[in-house]
Amino acid sequence: MRSRVNKINNRTVAALGIKSLDENLEKSIVNIINCNPEYIILGCSEIPFTERILKALNNANCPKILILPFNYRFRNQREIVNEIKFMKNFPENNIAIILNSVNDSNFILTDKICYISSGSLNNNGIANNVNSYEIMNDKDCNYKLWESEIFDFINKEIINYRSNNQREQIEYILKELKKRLFINISNNSNILNEEYIYILLDILNSIDRFIMIGTDVYQYFDRDFLDIIKSNKKILAKINSIRNELFRILLNINEGKNDINNKIFNCLKNEFLVLLEELEELINLRENKYHNSIMSWRKDESISSFLSANNTINNSLIRKFYERIILNCER
Repeated sequence: MRSRVNKINNRTVAALGIKSLDENLEKSIVNIINCNPEYIILGCSEIPFTERILKALNNANCPKILILPFNYRFRNQREIVNEIKFMKNFPENNIAIILNSVNDSNFILTDKICYISSGSLNNNGIANNVNSYEIMNDKDCNYKLWESEIFDFINKEIINYRSNNQREQIEYILKELKKRLFINISNNSNILNEEYIYILLDILNSIDRFIMIGTDVYQYFDRDFLDIIKSNKKILAKINSIRNELFRILLNINEGKNDINNKIFNCLKNEFLVLLEELEELINLRENKYHNSIMSWRKDESISSFLSANNTINNSLIRKFYERIILNCER
């Protein structure tokens, strides 16, 4: 399908459409990168880099930010490790990385163009030349809205992250878990009922949410990435295992198998203890990395004002960007 152009008062506002086989998705992306932008921000579900796109991105003489979600539960370890190895060379090309597990948007934003894509903005979509999209230039009606939304997202992720609040939230969750967990079941055979199990499941869901969106907002490379990713995957696997056993207890409750449930739950207590220890380690790991990486400029200067600097992009500005975002991550 050829792209459709919308006009309001004879002014182009957006190009909409689906890439067909006679159009070149890779070429479209390269053209956006090669239009001498003052900055480039990419948000994608995985690294959509063919050799040609990567070369164009590396050659772009401007600050670059890549926003990646890591869906730990749905991706295998080998894929993640390979991406980490791939990303460790990014600092040499002025590319900063933000990890965020809940960002599933696919877009390319520059000071000239905003390209909003479907979930096919990945290697498979590029290889098969299949993608639906919307392209807006900086004079289009919706461009400023998308620009503001993306800038706000980045500001929130790397400037306004509140480490203390995150610790308070997870510590409250863990306190609730400990309180609910160590009830002497033998004194009250009715305590192991549906309501109690659902409370534990709710607590597990809260921990799950903390893992997925709590603090995956660092710009780290190589081993620093790997530490957090491995810890997250390990804990999520344990949560899933415990959750399955709790569902098993729920089924047994309906069948009146209380003796079996008590045995299952006594074994689960050990699993919960290990989970609590691993969560404490992860909290400390994340918090230490956060405090070691934070810089005063993140509080004093927004990413919007930095990327939208009026002066012409030159080596000194790139060096400034490199020092503030990338070199800091290597400490």
